[in-house]
Amino acid sequence: MTARQLRNPAIWFFVRPHLLEITRQPNGANDFRATIKHINSAGPLVKVEAVTEWGATVHIEMSQERFRELRLGTRETVFVTPKDLAVFRSESLP
Repeated sequence: MTARQLRNPAIWFFVRPHLLEITRQPNGANDFRATIKHINSAGPLVKVEAVTEWGATVHIEMSQERFRELRLGTRETVFVTPKDLAVFRSESLP
């Protein structure tokens, strides 16, 4: 899972890697900018490791078809949009 802590340190958002979508342009209020650090395109799912503008590592998974459509490369800046969020207060985390 991927976590992002916002300005309120008591609230955390978790998103599974396959529920994050990469685009080249911002597409709404929920997206955030990230730079691609590593791409593993072996197997049926492509695994992308990116670093957000606030320095957190984000792991994203996508189909080979989507990867070919986007033509992603390392060191590229992209926009990441969560498709589904789980929200937790920090006292409920282990």
